[in-house]
Amino acid sequence: SSDLSSRIQRIRAALAASDFPKLRMEAHTIKGGARQVGADAVADACQELEAVGNLQEALLVAARLNRLQELFEEIRRAMVSYCGAKV
Repeated sequence: SSDLSSRIQRIRAALAASDFPKLRMEAHTIKGGARQVGADAVADACQELEAVGNLQEALLVAARLNRLQELFEEIRRAMVSYCGAKV
């Protein structure tokens, strides 16, 4: 989960720098991992981020990124609750 957290931070940095190729690459990587573990809501949020192509979409991207962060936190809490382990 720390890897996912750092990837989300890299997406935020890419957004701030208008580096859309980097943003799409990070979102794609998260999406693949999320699909493997059945976290479809996270994967869907990442798929939306992958569609970003220009600065006009920046506000939408920020909202989608915030949603991704919320989903990540929900999954992390569920894993801690289920496993009783720190994730």
